[in-house]
Amino acid sequence: MPDLVKQLLYIMVGRVFHQPFLLRAACKLLTRYPGLTRYSPGLIVASRDAVGSLLRRVGDFSHTAYQSSLATGDFLIGMDKGPGMLSDRRMLLDWIRQASPTPRAERPSVTESRLCLERLRQERKTRFDLIEDYLMDVVWSELRCALGSHSDLLAETRYRDRQGRPHLLDDLRYLGANLVVGWVAPKAVQKKVSACAASVSARVKAHAVRLGQGFDPPPEDAAALIRNAIGMMWVGHPATVQAGALMIQELLARPGVRAELGARVQGLKESAWADPLLRRDLREHVLELLRFRPVFPLVPRRAIRDTALDLGRGRVMPVKAGTRVVVGLVGAMFDPEASWAPDVYHPGRHREKWVREREDELLMFGLGERNCVAEHMVPDILVSALIGLLQMPGLRWPDRRLFEPRITYDGVIITRMPLAIDPLG
Repeated sequence: MPDLVKQLLYIMVGRVFHQPFLLRAACKLLTRYPGLTRYSPGLIVASRDAVGSLLRRVGDFSHTAYQSSLATGDFLIGMDKGPGMLSDRRMLLDWIRQASPTPRAERPSVTESRLCLERLRQERKTRFDLIEDYLMDVVWSELRCALGSHSDLLAETRYRDRQGRPHLLDDLRYLGANLVVGWVAPKAVQKKVSACAASVSARVKAHAVRLGQGFDPPPEDAAALIRNAIGMMWVGHPATVQAGALMIQELLARPGVRAELGARVQGLKESAWADPLLRRDLREHVLELLRFRPVFPLVPRRAIRDTALDLGRGRVMPVKAGTRVVVGLVGAMFDPEASWAPDVYHPGRHREKWVREREDELLMFGLGERNCVAEHMVPDILVSALIGLLQMPGLRWPDRRLFEPRITYDGVIITRMPLAIDPLG
């Protein structure tokens, strides 16, 4: 494909991924008329039943559709089911379980959110960048705990920039974006991604022995340790930061919801951070906000063998081995046959049985045995981040300066998202 064409596609794909209404409308059309998928750009399944069926057929549809986008080498998200994949998945789940705070301990994301609030208070800021000044640090605070007790080695002083923030976090965001747009990345983007991949890989390999000593017990497979540490960082950090930005973007589009939640959080004051009922309710809001703006509205799979593709509504279609299929998660979450009043913003729809399947609460993280290993960790981080943001009085979009975009994108990445607040007391 010519580089100029890739440049245009790179821009177009980035724009489309940030048009949730357009994606929902397209998926609704394919859900109602599944036969149209044969005329879409790539085979797209969008109904809840078709998406659920495909995600569970791990023997027929492969994760190797991601392989061309894995700049740092193999990782769980691009592996097919087998001993290696199962072993890596167990390792990652163990890391996440070990990082879970004890009932009386404060979550690292809460501690970091407090620190970010205090910095804004001391600097008397009424304008800050959600990505650079808040989410990148809040998410890293929790993720590094899953990487063992020596994970600070990856972001030690000699790797920091003048603002004191690790360059590591900048490297990770381009690797994460490549997962979505790697197949259309032009040469300049590929060069940047390769440099970021080399930088992250070098950091982890340089400290692999000490990193291993930070786990209890230390992993026996050094190659798996390196592979999974790199992968967890470049998938987990940018995806969670992006989720937080999308969550706030959707929340600010609902001023009544933002005002109600802000009043509740500010009324609880310091007790808000650990209030179990508040955290439960905010978790439901987080999941509902991400239902409207998922990080991965579409995910790819590849047919392993000649098989039949369930399009939903009783329609099937033969597909040949090697065919790329796009899974419309955003369509499945808005299928009226699987969710009552899907276009209505209603946190707690799963608890109140507004959905047909209880497991659909976490549908934005996938389904079945290949769902996201951090499907519970990510909402918990975002709840902590949301409590901190709701404690900021008057959280809103700032007055725009001349020629200043409200949100700055680099492909699919949100790189800057300035917000305004009233002075912190």
